[in-house]
Amino acid sequence: MILIIISEYSSSYLYFKIKMMRKILIPVDFSNISRNAVKYAVEIGKRLNAELVLIHLISTPISWKEISLKNEDLYPEVRSQLNSAKDTLNRMVMDITKSGIDASYSLIYDSEIGELHKYINADIYQLIVMGTNGEVGMEQIFGSNTFNTLKHSSIPVLAVRENNDCRLLNEIIIASDFQEDSKPTFDLLFKFALSIKLRVKLLYINVPYNFKETPEIELSIQKFMENKVVDRVETFIVDALNEKRGIAIYLAKEKPDLIATITHGRSVINNLFSPSITESLLSTFNYPVLSINMNPKS
Repeated sequence: MILIIISEYSSSYLYFKIKMMRKILIPVDFSNISRNAVKYAVEIGKRLNAELVLIHLISTPISWKEISLKNEDLYPEVRSQLNSAKDTLNRMVMDITKSGIDASYSLIYDSEIGELHKYINADIYQLIVMGTNGEVGMEQIFGSNTFNTLKHSSIPVLAVRENNDCRLLNEIIIASDFQEDSKPTFDLLFKFALSIKLRVKLLYINVPYNFKETPEIELSIQKFMENKVVDRVETFIVDALNEKRGIAIYLAKEKPDLIATITHGRSVINNLFSPSITESLLSTFNYPVLSINMNPKS
């Protein structure tokens, strides 16, 4: 089961990212956490017929790109580290291609290893899948890279824990405010769910500062589902003091395989979630989290 959380934001950008999701970037540090992220990327890549690109950052004492071949001999430990990384990346790429999808890797030499987001090109990659330990700050794969990537990336980011199981991507829960402004984004994500062959369920969180009676909520959901050819869709309505508590109540009963959020990079009182919800979900619940940040920090 996948939990998709939608705010009222809609954008042609999201349509481009879903329609053109043909390259998936996976940062790896060769840990078990990042290797599990690769498994998720492989599963998603199969369903979307997408190419996978592994990226590995190595901290070097000097700018390695500018050093001559002759002077490389002055840094035998660095050269050995680079050769070892290339060998590991080649083996990982070979394992991925055995799954029937294309794969390649990129090795980045840099002295500032905590700046992964600087190397992410939104014109090339349409999804990032990376590992996290789920602790506050989410600092595992490349120091602060998971947090920085979620904060700065204009590309959807899927953060995965070591013990998350990619084989359970069968059902999708779409949580929305079901307001008219949300419908374009809802429609695009609904298509995306069907494109990777997921069963669909819907969730509405009814909060005091935007309280609605059940018939009104059901009518809004019904309008969202007009002209959609799909088997029967289950609907869940949760009354809660706030959106995060509503998600917690839902998760106490259901066990999703993935939680997804769309954030704005800013706080808006009536949005389904504030920008910090991704970090909060990762630190609170043991689920992979997919974040789509519509207003990333520059």
